[in-house]
Amino acid sequence: MHTPIINSIWQQLRRINTLYSECSSRLETGWNGRGQGRVDVEEPNGQTLIFNEQGHWDSSKGMQLPFRNVYRWTLNDDQISLSHLRFGIDRPVFLVDLVPAQDRLCAVEPHPCGDDRYDAQLSIQNDVLLLEWTVTGPAKDERLRHTYRALDRSSAQRE
Repeated sequence: MHTPIINSIWQQLRRINTLYSECSSRLETGWNGRGQGRVDVEEPNGQTLIFNEQGHWDSSKGMQLPFRNVYRWTLNDDQISLSHLRFGIDRPVFLVDLVPAQDRLCAVEPHPCGDDRYDAQLSIQNDVLLLEWTVTGPAKDERLRHTYRALDRSSAQRE
């Protein structure tokens, strides 16, 4: 049985179509900047959403870079799992299991990437979804904030 926060976040995830990202690093070598783009959501079944994200990233040093990402969200009884599909749908890279923690979902444990750790939380604030990552390690001290929105409410009402 899904908790109310899992149900609310899952319904919000189904309607997403835009993305705005901010990254700040406390280290000179880190990424700082902002990105924005669109999200095309596929729903192959009632427990899986595929986010196809594309847009552009503007670094604080004036560079503009295109980006593309594909993520899989999986609804389970007591959590939502997130995987990156950079190697294709048949070779997912597991990122985190998100479980209820009061008014948000938090990672059961951080995702390890070499010596770095990616910790995540997902919440609804002012009718948008916020996916916030804290990245720590010997060469990283970063905060990533992804704001997901559903700009066209009429498509959400047809469901």
